[in-house]
Amino acid sequence: MGDQTRATSVTFSPDGTTLAASDGRTLRLWDAASGVPIGQSLMYAGMHFERVAFSSDGKTLATVVAGDTRENQVVIWDMSTDSWHARACGIANRNFTCTEWQRYFDDIPYKPICPHLQVPEDCVQ
Repeated sequence: MGDQTRATSVTFSPDGTTLAASDGRTLRLWDAASGVPIGQSLMYAGMHFERVAFSSDGKTLATVVAGDTRENQVVIWDMSTDSWHARACGIANRNFTCTEWQRYFDDIPYKPICPHLQVPEDCVQ
């Protein structure tokens, strides 16, 4: 997968479509078929990723993190984009503008993430 960083923990999702890999400092998700990273690397303030594992249904990623002065902790990452969308819509209470969409999702056609909320005027076709 193009990145030459040494991985300290690696796991595939149960359906084999996603690879989670950590170099200790960051955690990154990859599309297993294409080798393309999914989103940005994840970090957990001042902690080091020790191990990563998907739940059997692939909806959750568990990580064990350790810090220099703190005991190990388990951090649970929700892998469901539907719940991410619902949480973002609840917080922002609006859809992305077309300008925002282009900035973050340039090669993906616009679609409202919050279908129950108004589509911004700059996106109406």
